[in-house]
Amino acid sequence: MFENEIAINKFLRGYLQNVLMDLSEADLNTVVAENVSPPLRIVAHLAIAADFGLKRLGQPMTCPPDWAAAYGPGTVATSLPANPPSKIQVLRQVEVSYDALCAAAAKADPEYLKQPNEVPWFASTPILTNGHAVALMLTGHFAVHLGQISMTRRLRGLPPLF
Repeated sequence: MFENEIAINKFLRGYLQNVLMDLSEADLNTVVAENVSPPLRIVAHLAIAADFGLKRLGQPMTCPPDWAAAYGPGTVATSLPANPPSKIQVLRQVEVSYDALCAAAAKADPEYLKQPNEVPWFASTPILTNGHAVALMLTGHFAVHLGQISMTRRLRGLPPLF
């Protein structure tokens, strides 16, 4: 189940590594434009999103407990905690979180996936089922935030990657 979405997620995670390769720790923690999240915040948010997907699939969450309050929905987009994780730590957490989400998605109960999702953010959208929500977490949500990080690279004058 979710073979295509898992393959796309693995591609996106590889691209994330490339996008962050030439950004320093300072770059990751710096706001480059008004109302644009610093890259580290975006990457940590991706890890939190995977945890959200894990929770929906009845699996244990993987992120440090304080990350949800720091990087989850409803937090200030341009703020970072006093001691943010390092580039290596946040990238490792993304791998752990999405490896777990991919494994949970692959073995998810088909009946559960057909049920309507109860996620308030998806009300009045085409994301109708739990399966739709999982597919979105593995692909579109990740890609949108990857685009934001790519934009911060370009605002720093770095070249496009492809």
